Amino acid sequence: MLHKAFLFLFVSGGILAGLGLYWVLPFLVPVLVVLSTILAVPVVVYLMIQGIEGADVSKTERSLVREKLREALDEVEMVPELTPSTFIQGQLAEEQMARIKASDEYDLLEKMPVQGHYKSQFSHRGDFWQYSFSYNSIHAQFKAEGEGDSPHQAFAMAKYKLEQQIRHWHQVRFKEGEEKFVGELKPHHEHPKALIIDDDIEMGMAMSETLKRIGFDTEVISTANMAHRRIGFGDADVVFLDWMLADDLTGDHVIRRANRLINYFPDLQSKFHDNPVKVVTFSTLEQNEITMPPSQYIQYHDHWHKSISHGEFEKRAHDLIENCA
Repeated sequence: MLHKAFLFLFVSGGILAGLGLYWVLPFLVPVLVVLSTILAVPVVVYLMIQGIEGADVSKTERSLVREKLREALDEVEMVPELTPSTFIQGQLAEEQMARIKASDEYDLLEKMPVQGHYKSQFSHRGDFWQYSFSYNSIHAQFKAEGEGDSPHQAFAMAKYKLEQQIRHWHQVRFKEGEEKFVGELKPHHEHPKALIIDDDIEMGMAMSETLKRIGFDTEVISTANMAHRRIGFGDADVVFLDWMLADDLTGDHVIRRANRLINYFPDLQSKFHDNPVKVVTFSTLEQNEITMPPSQYIQYHDHWHKSISHGEFEKRAHDLIENCA
C-alpha cells in the first residue's frame, strides 16, 4: 500500500511542478517533455507489475470458480438433463413401443380366442418401464403386467406370463360349446366338412349351397382376420380359400398365420400332422400365379379358377368328397 501512495504523490508533484515552470519559464517546455517521458517509465513499470499480479489473481479466482462449479455439479449430478444421449434413448423407446404394438402384440392376439377386445399400455415410472395387457372374450380372460429397463424388457416379462395363461387356457378350454374339438383328433363327421373363406359373402354362400347338395357340411366366413383361427381351431376336412381377400390380403397370408398358430400348440401339431387339412384355392388368377407356403399341417390339393362352370365345379367337388372319405 505504501508504494501505491508514494506513486500517487510522485506523479501529482511532478504535474504541479511542470505547470509552474511552464508559466514562469516557457522556454523550458521541451525540457519538460523529455523529463515527463523519463518520469513515465516508473509508471509503466508499475502498471505492468500490477497487470502480472492481476493475472495471477484472475487465475486464482478462475480456479476457485471452477472448484465451486464442480461442487455444485456434484450436488445435482443425479438430476436428469435433456441431453442428446437422453433424446436418442427416448427415440429408441418410441421405436420399441411402435414395433411391439404393430407386430408382437398381434402375434399374441392370434393365439387367443376370437371375438374379444384388448387393452395395452406402456408407462414410464422412475427408472423403469411398465407394460400392462388385458384381453376379454366370452371364452377366456388374460391379464399380465411387466417391468424392465426398456419397453422391450417390460413387454417380454408380460408376454411370458400371457403365454403361460394361453397354454393353460388351451388345455382346459372348450369342454363344451362350438369349439369343443379344438386340440383333439378330428371328430368323425357323417359328412366331410368344408370351410369356405371368401370376402365376397354372396359367392361364399352360393358355393356353400352347391357343396351341401353334394354332401358337405359347410361353414362360411368372410373375415380374413378370423380365417387362420377357424383353420387351426376348427375341424374342417377341406378349406376353400379365396386367394384375393379384402384389405390387400392374400391366401398365403392366411396359411402362414395358421401355420404359426398350429406350431404354438403341441396338441394342434399332433392333430394336423396326423390329419392335414386339404386346401383348394379359387381365384381369377391362374394356378402358376399362386405360391402356397410350405406346411406339414396343410395339404395343397388343387386350384379352381372362378370362371369354372357349375357342372365342372360339381364334378370336382364329388371327386373331392371321395378323396376325404
